[in-house]
Amino acid sequence: MQAFAKTLVLNSLIKDQSAAAQMAMTHYPSGMPNLRGLVYSSGGRYLPHSWLLAITLAISIAVALWVIHLMRRQQDEGTAFAVAILGTLLLSYHLNFYDLTPLLLPLALLTGQRGKHFHIIAASCFVFPVLLVSFALQAGFVMSIPLLGLLLLIAREDILDDQSQLTQAAATR
Repeated sequence: MQAFAKTLVLNSLIKDQSAAAQMAMTHYPSGMPNLRGLVYSSGGRYLPHSWLLAITLAISIAVALWVIHLMRRQQDEGTAFAVAILGTLLLSYHLNFYDLTPLLLPLALLTGQRGKHFHIIAASCFVFPVLLVSFALQAGFVMSIPLLGLLLLIAREDILDDQSQLTQAAATR
């Protein structure tokens, strides 16, 4: 009987990411706070597994290139390191809540030099896990949103810095 159950789970896993396969393997993409969890929960569960993988791969490549671009533009090594950690967490194919522990490093590195929006997103990094665990929700993908938000804030500040430098250069001419 056990061999039959394993065969069913393996067959299900090969064909798609069905709930039976996820329960047997204890890997729930909707519970993962990364891009894979976000894509899966945003409608990927209704797509064939090969399409889900292709979409996840395409988005991951785009985010990886964006993170590399952000890292290279940073003047401060601490900010570049924070971007690298945030990108690594988002791009990880398999991520659980306890794997978010390295998120404390970018939060600590960025806290002193960011504005009001940063503090709201940083607070959500602490509040979301508590709410998700308290209500026993398998919605860990929600944690990928503050991670993307942190990267967007860093990118926004980078753009604003470029604009202020251009304005200063134009004013000195």
